[in-house]
Amino acid sequence: TLDNSKFLPTFKRLGCYKDAGWRALPHRFRKDKYGTDIRFSFENCGELARKSNLRYFGLQYGGQCFAGNDYNRAIRLGRRPES
Repeated sequence: TLDNSKFLPTFKRLGCYKDAGWRALPHRFRKDKYGTDIRFSFENCGELARKSNLRYFGLQYGGQCFAGNDYNRAIRLGRRPES
């Protein structure tokens, strides 16, 4: 059995945070290489953020992936209950 865990990046969960009409994490990943909107897993979203040199990322609405580098902007509206 091959253990892939040593090859995967480690992500630290920071919790759930509120969002508004302006995005707390302003960069959205939305299309695959064929231009189709896709739903992201936690791992896919994190990997895209890492490859784009974006430090923070999050999922919303069942798979929309957002990312950014400004921690204070990301947490500005406060925490929300885990879902």
